[in-house]
Amino acid sequence: MSEFNHYVAEGEDLNKDSLIGNENFIDDASSFLVRRGGYKSNELDTNQKVYDAYMEHFRSQNVNEVTALKDMAYAQEADEDARFRMGKLMDTFDRMDSDFGWTAIGDYFEGVATAPSTYAGIFTGGAAKAGQLAVNAGVKVGIREAIKRGGIRSAARAMAIEAPVAAGTVAAQEQTRVETGLKEEIDMTQVAASGAIATATGGLLGGLTGTHTALRSAQAEEIVKATTKEDVAIIEAGHELTKKVFKGGDTAKEKLVAKTAKKMQDSLIADKKSLAETIPEELALGKQLKEKLADDADMLPGLDEQLIQNISAASAKVYHLIPPRYTEDGATRLVAGSAEDLQERFTSRVSRAVREGIIDKDQIRSILDDHGVTSQQLGTVMAADGAALIAEEISRAGRLLRGQRTAKEAVQKLQLELNEIDDGLLDMGDFTSKGYRRLQESVEEHKIKDISLGFKNLNKARVGLMTIQAATTVRNTTNGYMRNFVYALDNLGTGAINYAKGNFNKLRTMSDAQATSLADKDVRLGRAQLRTGIDSLLFKDLIFGMNSATTVALTRLMADDKFGATGITRQLFRDMGDVGNITGAEKGIIGVARKLNYFNTMSDNMFKRAIFARELDKQIFAASDGKRTLRSVLADGDFAQVSAKTESMSEAMEKALDFTYQTGKFRGKDGVFNAGADMLIKFGQSTGGSLAIPFPRYMVNQFRFMYEHAPVFGMFDFGTGILNKSSYADRAGKQLTGLAMLGTFAALRNTFGDENTGPYEYLDPTTRGSFDMRASFGPFSAYAMFADYMYRNNFGNWHDNDKVAADLPYSAKEFVNAVTGGQGRAGTQLDMIDATTDVIINGLDGGLSEDEIWQAAARTLGNYFNTYTVGAGVLKDIVISLDPEFRQLPNNDDVEIIPYMLKQATKSFPQTIGDDAQGILGYKGIGPQRDRLESPTRVGGLRSMNPFIKQLTGLTPRGEKKPWEKEFDRLNLEYFELSPRRIKLDAPLTNQMRGMMGLAMERDVSRYVLGQKYNNIKSDKIKRIKLKEFIDAKRTAVRNLVLDNQRLDHGLSEEEQNRRDQVTYLNKVPKKQRVLIEESYKYENDGRTIADDNAWEYAITQAKRLKDGGID
Repeated sequence: MSEFNHYVAEGEDLNKDSLIGNENFIDDASSFLVRRGGYKSNELDTNQKVYDAYMEHFRSQNVNEVTALKDMAYAQEADEDARFRMGKLMDTFDRMDSDFGWTAIGDYFEGVATAPSTYAGIFTGGAAKAGQLAVNAGVKVGIREAIKRGGIRSAARAMAIEAPVAAGTVAAQEQTRVETGLKEEIDMTQVAASGAIATATGGLLGGLTGTHTALRSAQAEEIVKATTKEDVAIIEAGHELTKKVFKGGDTAKEKLVAKTAKKMQDSLIADKKSLAETIPEELALGKQLKEKLADDADMLPGLDEQLIQNISAASAKVYHLIPPRYTEDGATRLVAGSAEDLQERFTSRVSRAVREGIIDKDQIRSILDDHGVTSQQLGTVMAADGAALIAEEISRAGRLLRGQRTAKEAVQKLQLELNEIDDGLLDMGDFTSKGYRRLQESVEEHKIKDISLGFKNLNKARVGLMTIQAATTVRNTTNGYMRNFVYALDNLGTGAINYAKGNFNKLRTMSDAQATSLADKDVRLGRAQLRTGIDSLLFKDLIFGMNSATTVALTRLMADDKFGATGITRQLFRDMGDVGNITGAEKGIIGVARKLNYFNTMSDNMFKRAIFARELDKQIFAASDGKRTLRSVLADGDFAQVSAKTESMSEAMEKALDFTYQTGKFRGKDGVFNAGADMLIKFGQSTGGSLAIPFPRYMVNQFRFMYEHAPVFGMFDFGTGILNKSSYADRAGKQLTGLAMLGTFAALRNTFGDENTGPYEYLDPTTRGSFDMRASFGPFSAYAMFADYMYRNNFGNWHDNDKVAADLPYSAKEFVNAVTGGQGRAGTQLDMIDATTDVIINGLDGGLSEDEIWQAAARTLGNYFNTYTVGAGVLKDIVISLDPEFRQLPNNDDVEIIPYMLKQATKSFPQTIGDDAQGILGYKGIGPQRDRLESPTRVGGLRSMNPFIKQLTGLTPRGEKKPWEKEFDRLNLEYFELSPRRIKLDAPLTNQMRGMMGLAMERDVSRYVLGQKYNNIKSDKIKRIKLKEFIDAKRTAVRNLVLDNQRLDHGLSEEEQNRRDQVTYLNKVPKKQRVLIEESYKYENDGRTIADDNAWEYAITQAKRLKDGGID
């Protein structure tokens, strides 16, 4: 619109020189940059600086979705004058002559580098930003050649992510132009064009990334081929011995073993499902493998039969290695080979041996090695065994009620046996995962109904659905990269200590061969750790998802059943890591939860894959004194040697799970910490326990992470077992890392904080607001809190901010949140627990506690249902960012039980406030209509600030604070110290009371805080005491006023009047006085209570009489 273009006269060029010399432009730009851009006046003290900052800002708006969203929110919230100035500035930027030099390139590059979508899904390397730059600079991009196979999939992912973000950024710019009056409506052509060009550019650059991945995949295929050749040789070598077993031999035992081996073979062949994973199609049919190994195709025929016979022979030997079971009287064992002895199933026999402590692990290992069979392949027999048992029970009893009952009993028995085997043979490998999966398949196949299993799966899905927001993925990914630096420093510190210690001990013990050998082992380990630390600093396998060929090959080989590592693969790369093992998870609501967690799982598995590969590489490098690496081992086809070392594989897996806070193996380890951790995880993974602690593994592991790296404390176990017998070098290395982390957070606190910010709050340099980093920090929260403590007390005089209030207390709640990574109150049933505890401690109090329990139950139930719809928060944040009507936060409380529950259940959806709201296309919200959520510190209620930025960055934006709010934060006053005590039984009235307190803050407390008397107080401790006294007086006055006024409304029904009288009586009359009044009433009314008769008005009258002089 032409009225915006009046910085230059008509016909005059609109360029840098004309703007720098125009005082109207300088005035408008300076005002905008201070109010919106977060600049300080002294940073804009020349016209050149103002122009440069102006250009940098609007260039960033073109390529950075966060800047565009913030500008849109500013335009929607600003007054008319500020919107008009912003409109002129945007119009000027759009119309002015090109100023595309090195400064512009730097500005655009900075905008691209700081845009969240640059790193979205770690797919595309910011390709959409190049697309947006092309749109706004008018550069046309053409794609002239087809993308190779490996690049196509990556390009498609790039397009899927980049196009919506680019179009969304331009949509935000268009909406800003509407808000400032530049346009009447959004130009959808602009939005579509931006999306189209970003799609092309994103697809092109994403395709380049994919091409790199394809090359790595081809290299990995060569490694897999070499390993497969070795595997074929192992199967054939094992079959030479297997043929002798099947022939039988001369002795009775050899003949018995041969008979059992043939029986096992028949059982395996009969159960195709158990065999399907053990004999994959490429081996069973010999087709794909022939293509891979064309030169060696002659050795393939019969390979599947050979493997089946190898498994059968090995299982028969293991079966007869175990003595027969005892007779019913327990005096003697059954005769070996008798019909009664051979009735015992393979799984039952192995579990009994474990239970009786007669299992010979060394001999079992020898049997498996001799026949070229892995622990998982032997587990195929257990899978077929279980399937046959269930089918037999179903067939015997029919599909009637009795058949279901006996089948359930068989399932329970098999589960118990598999659990016993799992516990007893855990150090030998995975024998049971096939059995568990086949058991679940049999339950589904025969439609064995298990209601409890249905509830368990429903609850697991619920927990999974709590983590599907984009913000969760961004936060987890950010935290993973933070953890990668910690992992790097851990290895560098521990490696340096081991290397130095080993070399010193070698010099000191040269005459002692054994001591020298141990010292040499430390040196080798130290070198390997230093190498791993450097790899980690270079983000090995963590750069935009481009894995090395070695890691790609490792992942493929681990997924191949014949190497016996698929159990580790499933444990390591399972979806929804904190919900425990899930079987049959492709269907139903669990399947939905898994699919919705796709990006979260992909990020999670990226880190686990990288750490697992690094740990195996470190072990191999240390053991070979640097002569071999994981890459060379795989290239030589020796993966079977690695996978056979169960302890090494398990140790690498535990390190990877520990990295992502998912390890759960604390059972059987010494110390009260391990026992408590095991109990907590079991409780949190139960259906009821997950309501209170939905993520128990995370809570336990992040606490251990915090303790291990805590300076000084992390050196000592104190008998708790939390350090799990770790070495001195390991502990000392983590202490060095802990000190580095503390220094990093101290620097962050000093650079991005001031006297008014807390442990997790950092000033936003582009606005006058801040970011809440609590959710992003997670396990690092304790270090952020201690850095805040150091800043407030200025240890070592490391800053010169004399406005900081020193030596002020932290609340217990803050401490709990810090040590639990923000999970201190993550569950849904804690309100119910609080209310029930109140009854236990205080007893039933005039109907108060019963009603409190009902309200807590409604809140708990509503929160439970809400956890299934947490993902709707993404939609909610988008709607709030676009439409100011949804920006006011709703109050989700109610005095009625059903509306209260419904409001809590639907709080993840966007909601409008009041009856006059227009909404979007008629949509105003889901569930009952809400009032606005009031603030006890300001008028106007609470508003959401740019919430979609949270989805893009994981950071929660906070608005600019009022001067008195800054003082509250400076003196570390908690919310409960500012808000009046809640009104029990009437949450909406509590909300109204908070609104009145906000008015009192702006009217009275603000004058007190800004007054001369208060500011003449020198001591911050005294200031805190005096300010709290002043606020407490206002809190009490506001609470009493609200309680008195709510009874005086006219036209109330008798029921509503009684309810309000009850609220006033139970909240305002002290408990001792209530006892006197209620006991007198019971005495005069044959034992009936005031609650029985709803005699609340009488009770209030008696309270006044008691206050004036007593009850007659």
